[in-house]
Amino acid sequence: MDTTGDRDVIHGMQFSSQVCDRCRIKKVRCDGLLPSCSNCRTSGAACVTSKQLKRRTRPRRHLEQQERLLDELRVKNENLQREIQQLRASHSRNIDTSVWNDTSSGLQAPNYPVLQVAGSSDATTTPNQQSQPIIKHLGRLVPLTPSVNRFAGSTTGIYFIRCAEAVYKTLFDQEEGFPDVVNRLHLLGACPEYSQRLLFLNSIDLSRPPHFMLDKTRALYLGAITEFFQSWSSIWPVLMKKQFLSAFHRIFDRVEAHDPNLSPSDYVSLRQIFLVLSITAWKSRSPTECNTYYLNALECARLTTAPENEDFPGLQSLLLTCLYLQLTRKHDEWIQISGQVVRLAQSLGLHRHSRRFQFCAGEMELRKRIWWCVYAVDVACSIVHGLPKMIQDDDVDTDLPVDTDLDDVAATDIPLPLPGETTSTATFNLYVKLLKIFSSCLKSLYTTTKRRNGVAKITALDHELSVWRHSVVQFQGNEMKDHDDGLPDTLHMNSADQTFEILFLHFLGNVAVVLIHQPALTFDPKHPQFLKSLSRCVRAALNILSMLGSSHDDRRLHCLFPNKSSIVFQSTLLCFYHQWMCMASSLTPSHNLNPVMGKIVDTALRLFDTHKTELVSSDTGSNTSIDIQTISAAEDLVRLFYSRMDLGRDVSVSYERTLSVAQHSPSTSLFPPPADLNVHQPSNFGQSSPTATTIPLDFGILDHNILDFDWA
Repeated sequence: MDTTGDRDVIHGMQFSSQVCDRCRIKKVRCDGLLPSCSNCRTSGAACVTSKQLKRRTRPRRHLEQQERLLDELRVKNENLQREIQQLRASHSRNIDTSVWNDTSSGLQAPNYPVLQVAGSSDATTTPNQQSQPIIKHLGRLVPLTPSVNRFAGSTTGIYFIRCAEAVYKTLFDQEEGFPDVVNRLHLLGACPEYSQRLLFLNSIDLSRPPHFMLDKTRALYLGAITEFFQSWSSIWPVLMKKQFLSAFHRIFDRVEAHDPNLSPSDYVSLRQIFLVLSITAWKSRSPTECNTYYLNALECARLTTAPENEDFPGLQSLLLTCLYLQLTRKHDEWIQISGQVVRLAQSLGLHRHSRRFQFCAGEMELRKRIWWCVYAVDVACSIVHGLPKMIQDDDVDTDLPVDTDLDDVAATDIPLPLPGETTSTATFNLYVKLLKIFSSCLKSLYTTTKRRNGVAKITALDHELSVWRHSVVQFQGNEMKDHDDGLPDTLHMNSADQTFEILFLHFLGNVAVVLIHQPALTFDPKHPQFLKSLSRCVRAALNILSMLGSSHDDRRLHCLFPNKSSIVFQSTLLCFYHQWMCMASSLTPSHNLNPVMGKIVDTALRLFDTHKTELVSSDTGSNTSIDIQTISAAEDLVRLFYSRMDLGRDVSVSYERTLSVAQHSPSTSLFPPPADLNVHQPSNFGQSSPTATTIPLDFGILDHNILDFDWA
């Protein structure tokens, strides 16, 4: 059968959308050919269509029409393929194809239109953006326990540590790099008195009602509750004082009356009471009471029914639990509870604007504060562990809380402060604004994809941080001058005269500087942004060491985020990395750190020793032993770095002379290794360091005991 001939015959015929009478009666398929369908033509019968169908049908033989269209497209495709081959042949005579394969040259293809794959991270980038350096990232699995590993993203500093290791090995001609154990500094666990919870189970009688465990005086508990609100209401406003005290007095009345009956809502309130007492006991360094109260809170959570745990008071209890776990560095539980907190808050609608719901003014304000505390938990957990955020900013339209001291959830009117007055909510709002900058930084600089156009992103985030910094200065009431480079002058404040809230904001401001500018350290050292970001990171690192090493240091400052030992090691490493890069790449130093490197090292080692002393106990477990070894390895590295730099030999030597000697002499003779790294002797660098140098710092603290800088 000649298929081509039949197709040509069919091609010249017309089609009808109606079925002929004979095919309709016989109930056979009619192809609708005119003037006679195939069935009628074969049988020799007349093809008559008398009944018009009312429905809209498609003409028959539509498959042949589609095949004809495909044939035309195939011909066009073949013609286009031949044209493309001709264009490629003509371009290959003028352009060396090796250039296209060399990604390090920075050259890009001509601006021809290119089809982007759906979902590609670079779908919106221009050729100019593609020529910019790409932000590099590296995540690794680090040991949480001897048998459990955890993923550590770039925000933990793990990639910066690897970059510094590469420069160190090249500069000093070393084959052995840093020990892998320093990659887990951000996972250092709780002190032994907080990590061995099971030791306290035998000392608690769980057979009696939980509220009977409030066996001390009412005045003592009220004092602890008052201390909690004074210490945490400015950065953790999860409770309303009036309602909380009312629930406490109602439960304590039953304790005094020996009434064993409690309602499910009373168990939730009792759980909050025990958590508040536990956090207060942690601040007063009473580990036995802290663990006892926390175990009582866990018992109340077990006795509480599911609806109460998944309601608004249950969310408040989970947020208090997150604060306790964060303070005691129980990372594994903290990650799990933080995810539960985020999902519960979203299911309660806290991420949406309050105008969508009908609540009184006091409850609206409490919902705002609760949501932004949930936001703080998500951001802190993501930064400390290098994990993706669960909350997407595009899904949130909740306003910031009103600047007022409100302690009644049932209030219908909101009292506003007088002009010039400051409230604890104002501090919390500044904290939330900084958290938003952290979130933008995670979204722009620390994603798996979309790593181009880093210079513009860093500049925009740095501008946001500068605006926030001016808000902090206005809130504090200090005058601020500008340096020649446009950066604001340091706040000349003594840590003894400043509140914890101000220190906390300045500390996190410096952490934000490092988080924003550290990705630029993966650029080529010859890139202008590299040296600029390195300078900003070093200045922030010096401020962080100054605040943490201050004799007036508040314990809450370094137990929130990030981990104290981790930020100390990275801040010290940033200072050494600045020196190494200037020596290796002949860069112009942005700071003369030689005179103060001794005190920087001394401060870091003292902070390490303090933390290690907290971990040492008579019954140290295996996990705590790993933490002690981790801190010891960090101390060894810091001593090794300082010995390599050989600053203690002649402090008066100028930086230019150091560079000249480093370029013309073998590194092994200039920087002899220490005799014994396994012996942890107290450091004594104070005699080899001068008392002052001129370094402009951001958020610095004027403290004559730590890093005696000569402030401009």
